[in-house]
Amino acid sequence: MELASLKNKSIVEVAASLGLALKPVSSKVYEHPDHDSFRIFADTNTFKWFSRDIQGDVIDFIRLTQGVSFKEAVAYLEEHAFSSREQQSILPKSLHYSLTQVEDKSFKLARSYLRKVRGLSDMTINFFGCQGVLAQASWGTKGVVESVLVFKSFDHRHHLQGASLQGIHENPVHKRGRLKQIMKGIRGHIGISVDIGKPQHLIFCESVIDMMSYYQLHERALSDIHLVLMEGLKQSVIAYQTLRLIAEEKGKPEFLDTLPTSRLIQMIYNDTSERSGCHRKRAVSEILVMTPSVLPWREIE
Repeated sequence: MELASLKNKSIVEVAASLGLALKPVSSKVYEHPDHDSFRIFADTNTFKWFSRDIQGDVIDFIRLTQGVSFKEAVAYLEEHAFSSREQQSILPKSLHYSLTQVEDKSFKLARSYLRKVRGLSDMTINFFGCQGVLAQASWGTKGVVESVLVFKSFDHRHHLQGASLQGIHENPVHKRGRLKQIMKGIRGHIGISVDIGKPQHLIFCESVIDMMSYYQLHERALSDIHLVLMEGLKQSVIAYQTLRLIAEEKGKPEFLDTLPTSRLIQMIYNDTSERSGCHRKRAVSEILVMTPSVLPWREIE
């Protein structure tokens, strides 16, 4: 996709997918949830952080808020379906999951794809299915109705907060052969997660196939793990899921109900990776492992 087309993708929808709950100032102007001088302009598809004299387009916005490179920001826009600036609607407030009535309980096509194309075992597929994060449904896009895999995202209260779609069959209308789309209205800092035992550690994976493959490769060695899909490398997902584990251990999940995403990130990244027990390992892709019990969690008391 040409750079001009990527820069035309809705900055409002991109912000929502990254977990930023923008505050409407007017019909076309939004405010960052934690910085009142940080404004997003829907009509020009740009932003400006007035107090720091920083401004830019949607690519710059991703780079600034997520701390990623230009290449990573472009890849994020290429891999997810967002409306263009001209088509963008008002800021999504919550997930509207419209696929309940078109879910296929047989799961036959999805199982066949995961087994034959992705090389996953029935045991692995069944594990994720029993966790409630996998489904098969029908989805219409670009005038075509197709079968898709649905990966569901639940928060600390097990409320559905997001869903990602992946096409089961290759389709020439999609640039990369198969549909890949995030449903509108998601809270992008939640991630998709499953528990193995009573979690004491976290393992973060960049893609859903990485996560399922990692589980299959290391199933016998995994215990007391919270396995998390980030769909890229999102600081907000790492922050939320780490604090979620600590809050649940302390019996205070309500701590997360009103905590801003940027505050989540600040609480994690004030510590160096060495202090916070973070390290990377190579499995299918790059995997981030964290042991949050070594962090100073004075705020969750």
